[in-house]
Amino acid sequence: MKKVKGFLFLISMTLILAVLFSACGSKLKAPSNLQTDGTTLKWNAVENASYYIVRVDAEEYKTVTNSYSLWAYRDLKCQIKVKAIKDSEGKFFESNWSYIYYWKGA
Repeated sequence: MKKVKGFLFLISMTLILAVLFSACGSKLKAPSNLQTDGTTLKWNAVENASYYIVRVDAEEYKTVTNSYSLWAYRDLKCQIKVKAIKDSEGKFFESNWSYIYYWKGA
């Protein structure tokens, strides 16, 4: 009986460690090299990203490309940051926010 309990404990611990280590390294890199081209914000694509969240001041927007139109903000000063999201079978992994990009309109 002790051998069975020990074996079950070993299997349980192995599964727990496998789950913990599979989550390690799932953090995406933060988008980098934010810059504008006219009224379009662009950044370097992040490997394995499903989409990006762009935060303009307090508003958040979703985009599947590594660019976002700032046309609506062309006459405003705003703070912008971006993070990458990976949606893998209902599990979500995200990057840290990019550094804040200050934009003063076109």
